[in-house]
Amino acid sequence: MCGGPGRNIGNFLFPLLVQVGSLSTPVKEPVILNYIPCPNCSSSVAPGNSWCPVCGIALRPQPCAFCRQILEPKDKHCQYCGAPRGLAKNW
Repeated sequence: MCGGPGRNIGNFLFPLLVQVGSLSTPVKEPVILNYIPCPNCSSSVAPGNSWCPVCGIALRPQPCAFCRQILEPKDKHCQYCGAPRGLAKNW
């Protein structure tokens, strides 16, 4: 007997436990992110990221700081003017 002599807590708790167990909470569907592989290091990158969090490569085309032509994510230098990626104009 639960609760000592003359007291049966089980008779009190059992209906409450049955009531609580009968409540059902809706199960939410998991959010599935379609991770993409980084073209440089192949790590998983969340969609919408502009940069790889592991190697730092740009995942979206960026304009050249000098001639404004579009640089592809793997370009180290501009194909049009030869300027290195990431070099900023100081004028």
